[in-house]
Amino acid sequence: MKSNDVNTYYEKLQKKMYSREECILELAEFISQNYPVFGTSLFDEDLRSEVILMFLEKGKNFLSRYNPLLGDFFTYFYGYIMNTIFLIKKNNAKKLITKSIVEKELEKLCQISQSQISQGPALIPVNSFASPRVPYRARKITFEELRKGLQLSDDCRTKKAILSLTLKASFYITEELVYKISDFLELKAEILIEAIELIKKDLENKRLKKEKFDKSRNNAYTSHLKLEKEIQLLKDEIKVEHNSNQLYTYEAKIEKLDRDNHRQIDKLSALNEKYINGIIALKPSNAIISDITGICERQISYYLFCARKGKLNLTDLSGDIDSNKED
Repeated sequence: MKSNDVNTYYEKLQKKMYSREECILELAEFISQNYPVFGTSLFDEDLRSEVILMFLEKGKNFLSRYNPLLGDFFTYFYGYIMNTIFLIKKNNAKKLITKSIVEKELEKLCQISQSQISQGPALIPVNSFASPRVPYRARKITFEELRKGLQLSDDCRTKKAILSLTLKASFYITEELVYKISDFLELKAEILIEAIELIKKDLENKRLKKEKFDKSRNNAYTSHLKLEKEIQLLKDEIKVEHNSNQLYTYEAKIEKLDRDNHRQIDKLSALNEKYINGIIALKPSNAIISDITGICERQISYYLFCARKGKLNLTDLSGDIDSNKED
């Protein structure tokens, strides 16, 4: 069938020789019988079926938008079908990309989980004894009672360091570890939990900002992976496509996707740099820890510095802490 035959469809429609529905069916039949006209893409029977189905669903709008002053009907029809092919491929690629990304990320999570199982429990945010979200439960003790309950003797330098580190990690420490540490420090677990709850409440605004930051970072990462996959799929299409017009379209699309991908990479790099520099660190200031514990702020800074630099030997304490069990 020739392009002139397609042009006659619109002429017959204008002369009311058949209805719009009949015209759409004729054109759908043309696609089915003459699919090589639209390049190698429609050799795929599944894709061809999707194109015909979409054309049948949206054909009426297709006819109403045709303007004879801009070109013959076949040229308009051909361009519409090529755009439909590209749209379906793009949608299918997005589904494939999303599925591929989800599978890869799940695989990574499984590997991380297996690693964590082998290494023991990690310090991760938990809500087992205090949710970081409002409303918080009313405090059962006064601030003065809390501070008094956290008092350690002046000669317990190591224990003060352990307490400082514990409160610094308030947002991430597990309930199980809190009970073990309280036993080791000879403090009431309820007092230590109360102090952690107080700190977590103070960190609520930071938590919300970090949640927003993490979402932005995750979106940039996902967009980057999707764009990379789309670019690769289009490059694969170029290898088997022989239609010069379609090749030009693919190359233009790849160029645009490549620019978008570089923007996402730059955004992700900037966010990662901020993340590494701790732009939104979920940890209390040394001043807050000092206010709660009564330990001098300079001492707390020194304890944390020593622990970070390995100048405070806490290795021998790990076994003692781990040996303490809940009552």
